[in-house]
Amino acid sequence: MMSNGNGRTAAILGLFTIIGFVISIFYAFSNPDWNTVIPIFGLQTPYHFLLLAFGIPMVGSIITALLMPRLFAPIFLKVKRVQLSGYKDAYLPVPQNKLSIKQWFGRASLVSLLILGLIAAIVNVIDPLLFMTQTDYNGFLIETGLPQFAPPVIVTLAGLIAPIAFGLFAISWIMEDAGLIHYSIPAEAENKLYKVEPVHDSYSSYLKGYSGVSSLIFLISVFYLFWTHGGNVESAIFTLLVPIFAILQTIPGYILYVRFDKSFLTSKLPEARRLNESDLRISEA
Repeated sequence: MMSNGNGRTAAILGLFTIIGFVISIFYAFSNPDWNTVIPIFGLQTPYHFLLLAFGIPMVGSIITALLMPRLFAPIFLKVKRVQLSGYKDAYLPVPQNKLSIKQWFGRASLVSLLILGLIAAIVNVIDPLLFMTQTDYNGFLIETGLPQFAPPVIVTLAGLIAPIAFGLFAISWIMEDAGLIHYSIPAEAENKLYKVEPVHDSYSSYLKGYSGVSSLIFLISVFYLFWTHGGNVESAIFTLLVPIFAILQTIPGYILYVRFDKSFLTSKLPEARRLNESDLRISEA
């Protein structure tokens, strides 16, 4: 059972998903020209759009929320122990299963950046004709000269990538929410600094670094390319908005993730106590 606070937060986040679904339905069936078949799944355009903008991100994020943290967080911890053999592991007791809109927003923002970053990595090597008809391809080629950045391509790639990006960050979240830390305390005779760090920082720093740099370069490139090909800024803005819309559909997966039991990561670790300034012997000047 969810607490009252979690229940209200889940209802608010669920409302975001419902709004996204209603918008998807309206957008999919309000265009009378959307009666062609998209090659990749052999579906008519409205159903292809619903599958990629709503179905795959939602169902996929539920699957990755349940599987990827459970499978890959322990693997990362084992690799970390080999690489950082001088560190010992422990955990700090932290509030479990707390659903926060503020925390979701921060995490969702990182997922959206990673979606853009992963799109940037593959968009130029994927055949756009998988995601649109030859007629639409020719139209985008004439209109913008950039069919690989056309809305049908970006929508499809974002829908396919969203569950993967969500799952990759969920691996970091579960280590953070379990309160995992590692530390290195040198002997008193050694003239070295001691280190106490959250374990998830060792993992998420790579994702955040890649997401931030690659998404920024991608967005600048997209805006520049569309601007120099007829000033089609609307398509560039659409490219930015697609990942933001996709993460709304990962909300059910995030709610399930929050309720996921994280004790399997801490069951064999010692509990650490929280430090304060007196432990560090910090005195006022």
